[in-house]
Amino acid sequence: MDSGLSAALKNRARLQIMQDAVTPRAYPAEPYEHLTRAAARAIDVPMVLVSLVSEGGQYARGVQGTMGELAMCVTTPLSHSFCKHVVDSRTVLRIPDARVHPLVCTNPSIDEFGVVGYLGIPLTTSDGHTLGALCAITHTPREWTPFEEAILDDLARVVVCEIELRAELAHRERNAERQVGGHAVEGLPERSADILDHMLEGAAAIDREWRVSFMNEAGALALAIDRDTAIGQDLWAVLPRMVNSPFEATLRQAALTHQSLEMEAMVPEAQRWFMMRVVPARHGLAVYFADITERRRALEALAVRESQLHQAQKMEAVGVLAGGIAHDFNNLLTVIRANCEMLMQRASSDGPSEPLLAEMHVATTRAAKLTAQLLAFGRKQVIQPRVVEPGVQIAAMAPMIGRLMPANVEMVTSLPHVPPIVIDPGQLEQVMLNLATNARDAMPNGGKVRVRTSFVNLASVLRDQGVEIAPGRWVVLSVCDEGTGIPAEILPRIFEPFFTTKPLGKGTGLGLSSIFGIVQAAHGRIVVESQEGKGTEFRIYLQAAASEAVAAPAIVSAVATTASVAATALVAEPSAPAVPAPRVAERLLVVDDEQSVRSVVERVLASDGYELLVARDGGEALEMFEAHLGAIDLVLSDVVMPRTSGVELAGALRRRAPGVPVVLMSGYGDVQAVQNEVQRGTALINKPFNASTLREAVRRALSDRGRTLPS
Repeated sequence: MDSGLSAALKNRARLQIMQDAVTPRAYPAEPYEHLTRAAARAIDVPMVLVSLVSEGGQYARGVQGTMGELAMCVTTPLSHSFCKHVVDSRTVLRIPDARVHPLVCTNPSIDEFGVVGYLGIPLTTSDGHTLGALCAITHTPREWTPFEEAILDDLARVVVCEIELRAELAHRERNAERQVGGHAVEGLPERSADILDHMLEGAAAIDREWRVSFMNEAGALALAIDRDTAIGQDLWAVLPRMVNSPFEATLRQAALTHQSLEMEAMVPEAQRWFMMRVVPARHGLAVYFADITERRRALEALAVRESQLHQAQKMEAVGVLAGGIAHDFNNLLTVIRANCEMLMQRASSDGPSEPLLAEMHVATTRAAKLTAQLLAFGRKQVIQPRVVEPGVQIAAMAPMIGRLMPANVEMVTSLPHVPPIVIDPGQLEQVMLNLATNARDAMPNGGKVRVRTSFVNLASVLRDQGVEIAPGRWVVLSVCDEGTGIPAEILPRIFEPFFTTKPLGKGTGLGLSSIFGIVQAAHGRIVVESQEGKGTEFRIYLQAAASEAVAAPAIVSAVATTASVAATALVAEPSAPAVPAPRVAERLLVVDDEQSVRSVVERVLASDGYELLVARDGGEALEMFEAHLGAIDLVLSDVVMPRTSGVELAGALRRRAPGVPVVLMSGYGDVQAVQNEVQRGTALINKPFNASTLREAVRRALSDRGRTLPS
């Protein structure tokens, strides 16, 4: 037996309806004989049967003979059943000649009962159960006409109504039998409507004429209607907004197919999402629904968070790689840059080597910008946050940014007073410079770049372009262009490292990645809104400072952050201020595991008259410091070294000789450890540095020691 047919025949609800349909009762009397007799006369056939099919066989009620002289009540095995094929397909079965029909040509009924012509109309209840067929049988071949099929179809509907009526009566009788002494069975309300009224989910019943026959309180509240007024009314009149909606389509499909359906859709008028489940019932449709707007918002927020986590994990992984590359690259750049500057000082201004050295210097400065972006992207920079007036700082940058704009691009600023923020000033410069140059590049035909600051005080969560902004006080920095815009398909990728839409050689793909890293490190949010052909706006939300008077400890002023170096490199690198020569032959301990870096540092500082001791790592430096205890005026150390790191060395020296200043040279390392060391007063110089920056850092550290310690 086909598995689908077998499952249908075993369905408990279907079996119960069949049992109720044939259970003898005094009232009402069974009308099957009258119906089948009328059908046999109308289409002139010897036999019409109401045939109900179960797993145990076929139970037939009807008449035999054109005039219906002999009533029948026959049970036959499934092997003899033509009607089982109607139940299986749930469609009309027309057989002009069973003896040659491939579906039934081997059926024993052909020989035993003389069945030749057969027309079967499915008997399908309103809740989708096909119980059997109203079938016409002839003993000779018969070509069935549409007229004959239409008559049987109408009578089949009458048979189904009779079956459902008898099932409803039996259902009510069974419910009445459950009553004990006139009271409901303990634990169950007296009526099912009471149960539905206590549901949190909306529930309604729709009859076959699309009238509302029931509505619970939760449903009326969710739909914002009066249920007493709605009951008995046409559904489409009560809820006109459902007409031509996905909800109407689902209801009509369920009614047509007698299948349970479930769907989710938004009600545009209310801007709310609803879930609806439709179950075909005996007298129409049972509909269950609920407002799922908050659930969908939670799922959308979860998806955004998962996407952000995935992006953060990718950036963290690439950040570790980028930081390692930056470390080695910065060591190389330090050597090239410092040696280049020393050669430039010796070369004649009009000599043949001067242009070559100048080009080399520009190239190393651009390379320094690239490593600064790598470190910012990987959040591997040692930052020096302090309270900053964003409008004041951006206004100070405006002339420099303006010089980067071509003649056909105008920069317009709107910088009203806003609360201060806490950020590394160099990183703020890097963010604004990258956004401004990106805006410039997006407008090859010219236009305006608008830079604005504003302030928002959020009492609740703000969702800006899918980014969630928490309640609080936020300063918003906005850079808007009138350029080509960003295509929607690549918008989600713009913060990915090394992703760029610029031509080869025109972009590194690190500008926006580094901005993302800086904003994340500052606990801010970045939002992008773009339309192709109309332009793009970047909005950066940074938390307003809790107090305008709080600032991070000052760092040695000679230290130049990589972000500042990167920002000024595109215009012109300023000359370092002149510093006084050493008072006496001060002794410095230089520590770096890279021989080339040690050599260039020695060369620069020796030319200034310092006496130098050189160590290859932190362990050797500690041994050398002990051997020359009291005779070393300053220690200049790399951060990342084998055996003992620069941070560990600084801590050991602070405990052993707290008066000896330490200047750390950082290309990459344990950012938090370096940050903590800087907070304790240790000076920091970022690689790649130039000769003048190195001289200034050493001289300033020695001068600070002279002011605090006796000579």
